Amino acid sequence: MIMIQVRTVFKITAPLLSIFILINGLGVLATFIPIQINAGGGSAFDVGLITGAYYLGMSLGAFRNAHLILRIGHIRAFSAFAALITVAILSMGFSYSLLLWCLLRALSGYCLAGLYIVVESWILKESTVKTRGVFLALYMIAIYGASASGQFLLNIGSATSSLMFTVAAMLAALSIVPLAVTRAGNPVIEEPSALNIFDLFKLSPSGLVSCTCSGLMFGAISAFVPLYLRTILADLSQTAFVMFLVLMGGVLLQYPVGWLSDQFDRRKMLMILCGVIIAIGTTLIIIPPQSGLFLYGLMFFFGGASFSLYPVSMSHTCDVLNPNAIVSATQGLMLAYGVGAIFGPLIAPIFQSIFGYVGIFIYFNIACLGLGVYLFTRLLTQKPHTAAEQHSFVPMPNTTPIAAELDPRADA
Repeated sequence: MIMIQVRTVFKITAPLLSIFILINGLGVLATFIPIQINAGGGSAFDVGLITGAYYLGMSLGAFRNAHLILRIGHIRAFSAFAALITVAILSMGFSYSLLLWCLLRALSGYCLAGLYIVVESWILKESTVKTRGVFLALYMIAIYGASASGQFLLNIGSATSSLMFTVAAMLAALSIVPLAVTRAGNPVIEEPSALNIFDLFKLSPSGLVSCTCSGLMFGAISAFVPLYLRTILADLSQTAFVMFLVLMGGVLLQYPVGWLSDQFDRRKMLMILCGVIIAIGTTLIIIPPQSGLFLYGLMFFFGGASFSLYPVSMSHTCDVLNPNAIVSATQGLMLAYGVGAIFGPLIAPIFQSIFGYVGIFIYFNIACLGLGVYLFTRLLTQKPHTAAEQHSFVPMPNTTPIAAELDPRADA
């Protein structure tokens, strides 16, 4: 049995290794770009526009790239998208222009969505109902583990150096190799099905609103938390370590949070997560820590609570759906998340311009307070779900609609 499992996992080694190499570079770049813009005299609004363009590209690519991949094949598509990302990253290292960087980041986001589709459909092809959960876990470990470990690459450069663009571009180019040398054939995928977002809102308004809020959070976290840390910490190495803790908190706490959400109505769990984020944000506003265990602990749990909003929101929606509707519903939730991730980086700079560097946590607090109040009103007017009425929690990546087909709940 163990030998069979090893052989089965071996079939997805190439795509997992490719995405791990790629995300190491793109993960550190997501942290480095806001820092370099700030160091070069750019404004918080510049950071927000460039980050919003990135998520706009990702949202478009998540729903538009499947046709191209079907036409030219997975390996060729991966190579083409990775090559375009490499060129986009290197081009950013030449000079700074707000319009140019917005276009290049939008291109990178569009291509990254295509790369996610390639890897996710590959994993889907090689999985069965029994192995899908394990494969999904391995995929999430590859993505979030690479995002976290990539933060330490910040230690090899400075805030104004273009070296980081070269390193990230090298990793993007290297990510082609594992898939290019594999003997496996191209998997078959279907294009994402159409979804009526209004019907989804009628079925699960709390899930849709919560996913939008998680996008508002995540888009702003990737853009402005590095700037906050750069302001209060002495050097890039400390910023890299704390961002590592934020991402690791997001990985490690999803499972215990998910288990707790299985025990009672998930809307209550979402309210608890909002409360944790507000408590941490308020603490950081009132008592700005300089470094040390206090800051490390706060940021670890901040990452855990923030990154758990999306999978718990998705699980709440799945609780009220028939299994055959989960895939299409998840696509709608991803669209809502993408809209939030686009507008979050555009709204957050307003708070920073008014309140200074702590304004980002005022923004987070207001977003979570609004979500918490909305969920509370829904609990007052809607019958709570019991644990027996809920599916088991499944942590899901916020990548592309193909990932929804890896959800074991869809086969229930």
